[in-house]
Order: sequence, then C-alpha cells, then structure tokens
Amino acid sequence: MTNNIRTFIVLLTVVALSSLVMTPIANAQATKRRQRTASRKTNVSGERVDRRAKILNRATALAMLKEIEPGRPRWITSWSLPLSGPQLATISQVIGWGQPNDIAEREHLLVQNLEFYKALVDGGILTGPSNSLTDIPDAAGKYATLYFFGVVQGPGIEKFGSDWGNHVTFTIARYSFTQVTGIYQEAGAATATVAATVSLEPTELYLSLSKVVASVSAKQALPRNSRYNPIWAGFPAVAELYKVDTQQRTFVRFDDGWRCCR
Repeated sequence: MTNNIRTFIVLLTVVALSSLVMTPIANAQATKRRQRTASRKTNVSGERVDRRAKILNRATALAMLKEIEPGRPRWITSWSLPLSGPQLATISQVIGWGQPNDIAEREHLLVQNLEFYKALVDGGILTGPSNSLTDIPDAAGKYATLYFFGVVQGPGIEKFGSDWGNHVTFTIARYSFTQVTGIYQEAGAATATVAATVSLEPTELYLSLSKVVASVSAKQALPRNSRYNPIWAGFPAVAELYKVDTQQRTFVRFDDGWRCCR
C-alpha cells in the first residue's frame, strides 16, 4: 500500500509540474494567435485617415473628396414648378383666337394641373391655392381666373421669382464622391493623382414627389398632343437619377498635410 501511495503522489506531482510548464506556453501561443488575428482585422478593415502621411492612401483621399463638391456632370438634380402663370389660369376666350377644341383641351389641362397641385398640397409640399380674377375681361365679358400656390419650406425646396411669376425648385438628386478607385504617386513625390467614383442618387424629397406623381398619373391620361401634357408629365423616372461617373483630382502635400484638389 505504501508503495502504491508513493507512486500515486509521484504521478500527481508530475501532472502538476506539467501544467505549470505548459500553461505559459499555451498562453503565449494563444496571445500570438490573437495578435495575428488582430493584425488581419486591421488590414481587412481598411486604411486609417492620415492627412499628414507622406504616402496618400485611399481612406484619406476619400475623406477629403467628400468635403468638396464634384465637378458638375450633366445630370438631372432638380425639378421646377411654376406657382402661378398660364398653366394655372383659365382660358380667356378672345373672339377669333383659337379653335373651340383647342380651348377645350386647354381647359382640360388646367383641371389636370390643379388636381396635381392640390395633391402636392395634401402631401404637405405646397400650400394653397389662392385665386384672383384678371383686371380686364375678354371680348365675351369674362374674366380669367388665376391660381396661386405657395411652398412648405424644407430641405431641398427653394422658391424664386421671375418675369413669369414665382417658381419652386426641388432638389431631387444629389451626387458625391463615393469611392477612390486608384492613386498614382511617385516615390517621394508631394503630389498624387486620384481616380474617384461620383455617384448620383435620388433624395428623400424625390421619393415624396414621386408618390404624388404616381397617384395622380394613375387617374389621368396623357393627351395625344404633347402641347397639352399636364405638368407632372415632365417628372423624371427614378432610373434617370442613378448614375456613376469617374473623375480625377490632384492632391498636393504641404508641411501641414495633404490638400485637395486640382
């Protein structure tokens, strides 16, 4: 029994010593694995923005590009509506002017336009309408009725006046730099040429307007003669507001860091 007890004690001692020796080794190996994993995560997650670095990286270039406005591509970014004017007025039926069917088509057009504008009012985009009569009657003694609308102030909505009356412009799309696709910088050079993607996307205001246009257009038919299209017919399709372009910019490094752009 004594020998067996001694043997058991020796085995316990060996196991304990092995644990003491193996634990630091295992910990060291686990630490190295974590370090390698962290290193890989750093590489995968992308570059750090550093405007004072000698070599311009993509993260820094994109951050600086987003602070400026891209060169203006010929893309649709706004849509305008008159708030008053001939498209929002009854026809003054002067004798000898226009044919009866022409007058009827114009009157039908006014009904369509007013329906669209009132839908914009219900959508919280415009206010009104108010109306007034022209000062001078036509040959039949009738006065034309003029309709006026106002705007609900908000982001992307701008009211302006002209010789033809008041108008409103809606910002329906915005474009911005979205990705740096390449950088060319010679070794030790203080300049770098950057190729970047410019993307155009519709705004939230466009989505609000498109709902109104879809609702009204579902109830109205376009005439055969495009001269009498209702105002909503000129509203751009959403496919026209998703576009991509590539532009180049030159960055210059000064003593206080990189600057954009030429």
